[in-house]
Amino acid sequence: MGDFVRLSSKYYLRWYTDGTGLTQEALSFSYDLIKAAGFARTLFYDKDTPPTNKEFVDFLLSSNHLVFQLYREDGTPIGLFWLEPFLFTGKQYLSHFTSFATVQKKELEAGAQEALHFMAVDSPILELYGLTPCCLRHSWRFARDVLGFEKVTTIKSCVYCLGKERDAIFSVCKLKEKWG
Repeated sequence: MGDFVRLSSKYYLRWYTDGTGLTQEALSFSYDLIKAAGFARTLFYDKDTPPTNKEFVDFLLSSNHLVFQLYREDGTPIGLFWLEPFLFTGKQYLSHFTSFATVQKKELEAGAQEALHFMAVDSPILELYGLTPCCLRHSWRFARDVLGFEKVTTIKSCVYCLGKERDAIFSVCKLKEKWG
């Protein structure tokens, strides 16, 4: 995989690769968009206060994270996701996704699905896992209905979310089966 790929005539994808592709400045700007949309508090639900821009960028660029940003063809950033290795082989990742409220819902959904299709076809990744607090129902609906995640189980009191321990849905998206 290179650091830039055109998914279709409508969307393209960049990822951070040591100064090429998605830059630290682009990630900081993305976080500004996340904050402006009001999503920082729920994206980083396990902190009592959202991270600073520097903390956000440093976290994303920590070892082993794969960081992708989704754009509309006119250059408008529309979504960000990062993956953390779940197992040693590098074929399964814990996934995180957020939008920037810069496009309509249907456009975000189409772009996100194209990104998953690309990953299913052009990467060695087999599965994405999710751990979604039950109180963030909109996030679970997006993961299930748009991204194709399937619920494995609900784990009781396993996440610290918005100030207290909460139940969470553990889920999986089998990329090759769903999007390949």
